[in-house]
Amino acid sequence: MKNKILLLLLLIASFKGVAQHEFLPLSNDYQRYFEAFLLDTNSANIHTSVRTFRRSEVNKIIDLDSLQQQFNFYEGSNWVMRKLFNEHFFEVNKDDFQLIVSPIVHGQLGVDRTDGTQRRTYQNTRGAWVEGAIGKQVTFFTLFTENQARFPGYVNSWIDSSRVIPGQGFRRNFKDGDHDYANAYGAVSYTPSQYFNFSLGQGKHFFGEGHRSAFLSDNAFNYPYFRIESTFWNVKYVNLWTQMYDIRQEVQLDKSYRKKWMSAHYLSWNITKRLGLQVYEAVIIGADENNQGLDVSFLNPIVFYRPIEFASRSRGKKVVLGGGLTYKLTKGLMAYSQFLLDEFVFSEFTGEPGSWRNKYTWQLGAKYGQHFGKHRVFTLLEFNGSRPYTYQHNFIESNYAHYSEALAHPWGANFREMVWQFSYGYNRFTFDAQLSGGVVGLDSTGSNWGNNLFLSYNQGDGAPNNDPENNGFNNWIGQGVRMNQLFVDARVGYIVNPKTNLRLETGATLRTLKNANANSPRPDSRTVFVYFGLRTGIFNNYYDF
Repeated sequence: MKNKILLLLLLIASFKGVAQHEFLPLSNDYQRYFEAFLLDTNSANIHTSVRTFRRSEVNKIIDLDSLQQQFNFYEGSNWVMRKLFNEHFFEVNKDDFQLIVSPIVHGQLGVDRTDGTQRRTYQNTRGAWVEGAIGKQVTFFTLFTENQARFPGYVNSWIDSSRVIPGQGFRRNFKDGDHDYANAYGAVSYTPSQYFNFSLGQGKHFFGEGHRSAFLSDNAFNYPYFRIESTFWNVKYVNLWTQMYDIRQEVQLDKSYRKKWMSAHYLSWNITKRLGLQVYEAVIIGADENNQGLDVSFLNPIVFYRPIEFASRSRGKKVVLGGGLTYKLTKGLMAYSQFLLDEFVFSEFTGEPGSWRNKYTWQLGAKYGQHFGKHRVFTLLEFNGSRPYTYQHNFIESNYAHYSEALAHPWGANFREMVWQFSYGYNRFTFDAQLSGGVVGLDSTGSNWGNNLFLSYNQGDGAPNNDPENNGFNNWIGQGVRMNQLFVDARVGYIVNPKTNLRLETGATLRTLKNANANSPRPDSRTVFVYFGLRTGIFNNYYDF
């Protein structure tokens, strides 16, 4: 029976096709193939801060299939060699239906030494990636992985406290305290014209140009969503409606996860070929004590929620507002920025810089990408900061988080950070490095100094409304348990298959967390992690926290 199934798969895989989902994988590694072309000052009118990228828009600048074919080094007819190094495993192409199927793997072995304790790590991921098209206007994709893993010490500590694998969902106990988890997402996309795209699915989104986003990043776990993209003139306008969950035991109702909803608007306007303006607004609506929820007035597809919130006399909804600017300085070089306001009182913003109500996050960065024949270069330098209590809410069900993870920066709030990245590629060989670090003010047991998004700003020692002596006017970044953090990662790889971004990699990570206050109860921590493995790089997993 197994032989018959294998024979059937081999026969099906002999069909060649070009089935492609409208949205490209949300992966920094995958994006490196073509990002330099998007940074060109003469590129078409594309909105690079809206990710995931749409294939039809990127293809106006650079043909992705032709670009990936440049990596092909096997031109023969051997089926195994073609599927291993050049093509998807299974491809079908008909006039009104296309389909591709490829396996997903992540096999990794490593050695971790955290705070003097050494142990072996591993990751064992198996899965499938399916995408295709029905007719000319409907495309779809789905992805599923089953995983077992043992992570470095600092990641395991985070998992033990949150019960969640970073960005990948709920964990189950596996042998010897290891982790077992599954990850699945997918979407259906409908493009009736050049002006509109509708997508319905389970997944992630990213608004911004940087490694981080002050607005919405792909740091947290997948969530169900409905998304509308409207593209006209030099403008792209995105409506995003989602359902999210707070999985903490202390807020569960009848042993069920507490629901929350988010409605977001993102407007990107390419004022010129070089200058871009972005506006972001989102509202989080936490379920009340009856686990009811959605106020239909927040299905409004037009920006500005504050008047609606005031008219409905709703105090349980969190609204954030942000703006960004981008400028292409020269070919391949872009400067970018973001600024998000969580709460704003003008008199305190100008006259009381230490007020807890001055809740905002900022980002300033630049990135450069260029192709020189077979050589590819990309680098990024970015600065991020977030004031204490940003993204918190007085109703803890309405915080700016999902599935025990922040929706924006993985550090939460109350931090400053610098990120430098460098990537070099030659043919199928790659080198990637990241250096990041900064200061973060953590919360000790029973305290709330503005780092933990899951606390109410009325909750805990140090919280503004629980500190009559401070009266909420003496807050600064790094307050609380002040820690200095450093993260360094370098890896060398070989692209086995550019179609699936299958990579053979080896690398090393150094992470240190040092206490800036000798009298603090938080101990220092140091991790050295060396790894080797084979992975399909079509999604981002962030361990740089």
